Amino acid sequence: AILEGKVVNLLKAFEVARAAGELGEAISHISAAIFLKPRDAYLYAERADAYLEICDFSTALANMQKAVALTERRDAALLRKLAYTIDARGLTMLDEGDYASAITAFSEALELVQPPAKLEASSSAGQAGREPAWGRVKGGKTDAGDTGAFANVGNTPDAEEVGGAELPDGGELGSAAQDFRLHRALVYIEMGATPSAVQDLHTLTQAADATADSFFLLARMQLKSGALYESAANVQKALVVDPSHVQARQLRALMARSAKVYEEEATRLMLLGHAPRALSNLDSAVALNTSDPQLYKRRAIAHRLLNDAQSACVDLEAAVRLSGGVFPEAEKLLTVVYNDAALAEVAAGRLQAGMGLLQRALARDGTQPRYFANRGDIAHRLGDAKLALD
Repeated sequence: AILEGKVVNLLKAFEVARAAGELGEAISHISAAIFLKPRDAYLYAERADAYLEICDFSTALANMQKAVALTERRDAALLRKLAYTIDARGLTMLDEGDYASAITAFSEALELVQPPAKLEASSSAGQAGREPAWGRVKGGKTDAGDTGAFANVGNTPDAEEVGGAELPDGGELGSAAQDFRLHRALVYIEMGATPSAVQDLHTLTQAADATADSFFLLARMQLKSGALYESAANVQKALVVDPSHVQARQLRALMARSAKVYEEEATRLMLLGHAPRALSNLDSAVALNTSDPQLYKRRAIAHRLLNDAQSACVDLEAAVRLSGGVFPEAEKLLTVVYNDAALAEVAAGRLQAGMGLLQRALARDGTQPRYFANRGDIAHRLGDAKLALD
């Protein structure tokens, strides 16, 4: 009882000093409490927090390592604290340009907040051949007085005072996993490891609560790698999550300017008679600015010049749709292209498909005799005498 009373008094003194910003004094009080009760995981966790406040990440990490080692079962709260401590050290490594160590730190922090089954699998595969970030402490020995205690998490005795809960599958730890994965992606970006960065960012954007930052960063990496459609889609998703996201708005504006450059080059190539190259430039323009109906109309013209009426139809339909259903120039051209596509289908022996396209042309413009003549010809081939004579 006397020992417990002293520990309680030291804890109170610790809290008062910490609240007053006297962190050196606070650490002195909590260290005295640990001396009296060296098997109490809570005390080590509190001292770790104090060391974090003075940015002594190595010592903080050693104390959190000890706290986790003193728990008999997996304690979600302690594991979360340990993971964030490793993450904090990883951020320091990132600032120092030690990218390899930062990747290791963020990976290990991520492993700690995964569900138990995933953790066991990833740890056995991921730890081989590399020194863990949490183990690189002064002189190979932790300030908390142990050497590699984390290796025995869940197996240490004398943890009755601590208890603990099983690590939940997701829930409150989901945001932690997103933080750590995002930090790792940022390191990959700094390293120029685009595939690895894209993989992490893609995983982040699959979450129900994916952030605008994740979508923006993925869009930026996809743009860099030439995945233009995917990049444009993710910029849009970033702005849906956060319409005021400054960097996403800037990236969208940049993509629109780039689309204009491709469009102008396509115009030059069309004038020179290089329709295939013009079409390639228009493909890029559309990918970068998927909401501009004029681009779809211009690409439809290029498709028509290359005798691809079906693709021209698809683009013109998109142009009309993006204009809210009213785009006279595109609608007029679409009617003509429906007839073109119908004739192409008939030439390929697909009479029913050709008939369907001609019906669409007539639905848009029932004044053109040639459309009726073409429909009559197809109807005759199909054996529909009544429609052939209509």
